[in-house]
Parts: sequence; C-alpha cells; structure tokens
Amino acid sequence: MISISCPKFSFIPLEKVLPEVSEHFDGFEIVVEEKHDVEHLIASRDLLKSFDLNISLHAPFNDINLASLRQEHSTFSRKEIEKVIRFASRADIRVITFHPGWPSPFSMMDEKRVKRIAKEGIAYLNSVAKECGVTACLENLPLPNFFSTPEELLECTDDICFDIGHANITGTLWKFPEKKKSIKNLHLHENRGKSDEHLALKGKYIDLKRLVKKLEGYKGPFVLEAKNLKDGVTGKKTLENFLGQN
Repeated sequence: MISISCPKFSFIPLEKVLPEVSEHFDGFEIVVEEKHDVEHLIASRDLLKSFDLNISLHAPFNDINLASLRQEHSTFSRKEIEKVIRFASRADIRVITFHPGWPSPFSMMDEKRVKRIAKEGIAYLNSVAKECGVTACLENLPLPNFFSTPEELLECTDDICFDIGHANITGTLWKFPEKKKSIKNLHLHENRGKSDEHLALKGKYIDLKRLVKKLEGYKGPFVLEAKNLKDGVTGKKTLENFLGQN
C-alpha cells in the first residue's frame, strides 16, 4: 500500500485534496493541521469514507512539543495529540504517527529533564492509544534532536514510524530494519545526508534496493512524504520499481 503525506495539503480543503490523492495513491496520511485539524476531520468523516483510501493520521507538530520544559506547553501538546488518537478511534482509523518532542536551545542544558518529560508524555499517549485500539507510532527525528535511534524509541514504545530521510541524516538508516517487527509505519523521502530536505524519492541518495530487501515482510503502509503531488507521484513510480525488483 503506497500513501502520500504532504504538509502543504493541510492548507487546502479536503474536498479538493481527496480526489487528486485518490487518483494516484492507495492511501493518504493526513497531517492534522490547519484545514485538516481535528474539528475539520470530524465534520468531514462522511467525505473521508466516500473515497477508497486507506487513511492514517500524522499528529500536529506546529508549535507542539511533548518535551517542553514549560509544563503548560508540554501538557497542551499532550492533549492535542490525544485528541487525534481519540478521533482516529471514533473514525476507525488504525494508525497515527506523532513526534516525541525536541529540545530547545535553552533546554539542551538539562537533557535528562527534557527526556523525562518527553517519555512521560509518550507513556501517557501510549496508554490512550491502547485504550482506543489505535497504533500510535513514535517517529525518529533528525539531529540535533533526541529520539533519533531505534534504541531510544524502543525505550518508549513497541510501535515505530521509521522515517528513512531522518535516519539518513543521523547515520541510523541500516539500524532500523534490524527492528523490523516494531516498524508499523514508514516515511519515505530523500536528502543528501546533511539536512531534512524532503527531496522526491528517486533512489539517488539512498540505496532503495537494499532498503526494500531489508524491510521484506513489512506489512504497514509506505508513506511518501512529499513537498507536492508531483514529487509524490515521482516517488511512487520509483518505489513501485524497487518493490517490483524485490
């Protein structure tokens, strides 16, 4: 199953985005922001069901930080992600992905406390997801963030979203497939190993043939994180080629 996710889509009403996505993809990972926030999604439940798409959700990350040292910020972030989990349960959406939070320049001076706050938030959201029957996948982040290795994520959860672009930056690209049983969602995009460029998937900077082989048996969606529909379609053609070779 090949899906697309694109933050820019969040600024376009679902009734305009869904027909274009369904024309090219099997699924749509909706970034729950702007015109696709929880309130809009609740109002659009019938619309979502009218399209033959596997829907998954990416919890909001704009001004959201589970690891904030300011309690009001970390609590707000926790509640916003919880709303997504509870909506997913009501809408029969089985998979959501969320970010574990990140250190600010100031909070880097108290790394232990930041990690503790983040882990407390993740544990709470894991309990909500279990209660709701939703798989909440914790995503690996690029440096200089914490939670960039499979070991760090597995300290908090058994459900991982493996972002190959982020792992390409942190030098952990080949460590994640070793934890294949815990990978429940997969984000695909490319970069040159220095910054989070979100280039279209072409197999230019990442050995996709090797990666697909390493992930053999993976059952979840292949989500192309793209800057626009054109890049997503390019990535889909590339991925289909490598999946066909496997």
